[in-house]
Amino acid sequence: MQVIELFNLNRLCNEDFRYLSDAYQHAFELGYIDGAERQRLREINRAGNDAKHDNLAWDADWTWA
Repeated sequence: MQVIELFNLNRLCNEDFRYLSDAYQHAFELGYIDGAERQRLREINRAGNDAKHDNLAWDADWTWA
């Protein structure tokens, strides 16, 4: 979902942002999205980042085989 939203905002703004947070902030500043949409995208971004980094600590319950 995070990547899809980034792709959509990059197309909307005709940009090439690497991070969703940069893209939604830019779109908000241009008036392409409102505050509610910016908050929704923040939540998607937070959840996506959490998912990417979950269970990657040194004591994770899995190892590379």
